[in-house]
Amino acid sequence: MVAETFATVVEGRIARYVSSPLTTGWLFIDWRGSNSAPDPGDVAYAEAFRRAVVEPNRDNTRTFVARLRAECTDIVIDPTSLPNLSVWTQEDYRSLWGEVIGRYVRLVVFRNGWEFSDGCTYEFFVAAGQGVLMAHEDISPMGEEEGIRLIRAAIDWKRANGVSAEFALAVLAAMRPENTERSVRP
Repeated sequence: MVAETFATVVEGRIARYVSSPLTTGWLFIDWRGSNSAPDPGDVAYAEAFRRAVVEPNRDNTRTFVARLRAECTDIVIDPTSLPNLSVWTQEDYRSLWGEVIGRYVRLVVFRNGWEFSDGCTYEFFVAAGQGVLMAHEDISPMGEEEGIRLIRAAIDWKRANGVSAEFALAVLAAMRPENTERSVRP
């Protein structure tokens, strides 16, 4: 139902959607690898994570979206501007943004590091499945095969660094089962 509210301002598939890591991406990777990240079991973890990863990712995306809006006349959708809804699960967010991409979006712009984000990986899955145009952060075209290669590389990095890659593996399996076998190592 929330996705239907977009119909009040968007008619058809005319919008650009910015797929950007919020809780992951390069900032999370750098922070996780630094000595400044508290142990996930520490009470200070949530606040440190918000300050070091979530807020800077949100701010970086706002700056990018403002520039994109100044450069084009399209409606530009920034999912990171939606405030954290404490009763929503990650599945709720994925469902909303997947529905928005499928109904209202003609181009998804994937920000650098998107392939490390489960949410962005899902947005790639939806865009590819719906035939929505996809582009890199610099607006150069990105094809499905290139996106799959990026996801595979992120899976390899995640596995080598003790980060769960299960969601990304499931996305690849849903897209094309043969893709998963090349990413999975015994």
